Amino acid sequence: MQQLHQQHVNVQQPDPVEQIQNYIDEYYSLPITRESLAQMLNYSVPYIAKQFKQKTGRSIIDYLIQIRIQKARQLLIHTTLSLQEVASSVGYEDVSYFIRIFKKHSGLPPMKFKQQPNQHKSYRPMYRFSLSNDKKWIQHYISNDNYY
Repeated sequence: MQQLHQQHVNVQQPDPVEQIQNYIDEYYSLPITRESLAQMLNYSVPYIAKQFKQKTGRSIIDYLIQIRIQKARQLLIHTTLSLQEVASSVGYEDVSYFIRIFKKHSGLPPMKFKQQPNQHKSYRPMYRFSLSNDKKWIQHYISNDNYY
């Protein structure tokens, strides 16, 4: 450290949040826990959880689930893998848990998601329909104007 200081080399501490995100992006299919991430980075679990939440606005586990669901969607759309194979390739060994978590985050069970035409597989609601302001898609809260 003295040599680096004498040579005027600034040593930056790597950002633990970026390290966690990079690790999850690359190894999402492996079993990942907050404890294993904290141990890998030599920080405490509360510290990395707080830092991650402050910087990203979500928990580490929520980020992990988001990445896994995104990868599962891609596999369901672009491959013919079975549901068991998709679940295990994104890090879920229990297929029933994978189905529940996929439905919770996608709104549809995985097999219904896979059976939909590609035009309806957009993750962004604005692009789900050809015209987002088309009157037939607008839902009125009160359908009877004489209700009052």
